[in-house]
Amino acid sequence: MFREFGDFLERISERAARSIYRISLLMVLAMMLLTVYDVVARYFFNRPLIGAYEFTEFLLVIMVTSALAFAQVSKRHISVELLVSGLPLRARKITHVISCSICLSIYVLIAWQGFKGAQTQWRHGIVSGAFSVPLWPFYLFLAFGCSVLCLVFLADLLKVLRGKEDGI
Repeated sequence: MFREFGDFLERISERAARSIYRISLLMVLAMMLLTVYDVVARYFFNRPLIGAYEFTEFLLVIMVTSALAFAQVSKRHISVELLVSGLPLRARKITHVISCSICLSIYVLIAWQGFKGAQTQWRHGIVSGAFSVPLWPFYLFLAFGCSVLCLVFLADLLKVLRGKEDGI
């Protein structure tokens, strides 16, 4: 049962991470187009795009939070391989369990605060400066992206605890 749940969680978290990663790619494209348009309009037509900086900030929140889980799935986060690679397998497993547990705890807190922040922003009707865009969807997306990352960390943790060494 534990093994089946671990395999299921691993498949679901990988699919979710890969799915929202595509959103990250779209946000990079949107930020590039927005910045190019703003620069061209500013220097050639003397008409900068009002709110371009603000929209870039919003797109950046979505881009970063939607790429975090995929970076963990594909093992592209920064790691201190020099220190850990020389350790025996048992010590590497213990180190991996501790680091996954700490990261899981931190991102659970970030997701929880993101959900609370979205609720607060929505309840008070807080909007951005230039275009009065509601802020709660961006808090909600932060919480969603961190929740997917938590699933990935949990799947990694269960993988090590089940005895699969491919991630270490």
